Amino acid sequence: MVSPCKNSTANRVNSRGEVVGNLGGCTDNSSDVAYSSAFVWKRGGEMIDLNTLVRNPTGLHLDSASSINARGEIAGAALTPTGEVRSVLLMPAE
Repeated sequence: MVSPCKNSTANRVNSRGEVVGNLGGCTDNSSDVAYSSAFVWKRGGEMIDLNTLVRNPTGLHLDSASSINARGEIAGAALTPTGEVRSVLLMPAE
């Protein structure tokens, strides 16, 4: 579930029909690192905030998902708690 996010942008779809992108307006403060979140959507399902699917001991917030390949690996960007940008590669556990 992606509530309370107010908008979304699809960035890429893979050969299996999985879509990744960005959710926006997730908080009322545009300078909050959680204002935007990365999402994945699979046919027949709901959009899912990727932050809810990963174990994250580093405190990174997945801000955007820019690409997904046929294996379900997702490239994107994350923010540190202080707002610094980091590149990320998410790999399915299955």
